[in-house]
Amino acid sequence: MAGINFSLEYEDVQKIQQAIGNYEDKAEDVINKYMHGEGKDKLMKSIHNCIPVSDRNKKHARDADSLTSKNFNLGIRITTKQKYNYLVFPMTASGTSQGKSEKPFMEEGVKKVKDNVVNEILDKLREVNI
Repeated sequence: MAGINFSLEYEDVQKIQQAIGNYEDKAEDVINKYMHGEGKDKLMKSIHNCIPVSDRNKKHARDADSLTSKNFNLGIRITTKQKYNYLVFPMTASGTSQGKSEKPFMEEGVKKVKDNVVNEILDKLREVNI
């Protein structure tokens, strides 16, 4: 199964801690609500757009509902649905992809929207502080 965890990095947490201010009791709920809703949608869409497509004449994972997610506190885990677990092979350059270069599409997808997700968390926290 191909999968990736998205959780806040140290630098991101520092930025968010500054925005939390006197609203620490509400901050965790605000972050979780965003991460498990809008944030998850952005991350999944970005990862989905990075899924490699082979030249085989078949339905591809990029054209299907191939990802799923599981929420955890201040983060989410995004994985392929069981039917699409073969995506681990191009991701790790193993199996029939052996000898080819790795295609870390999940990491690429997260990297593309990470700053946007963190900035939107900060915006949500600022709204609470108003």
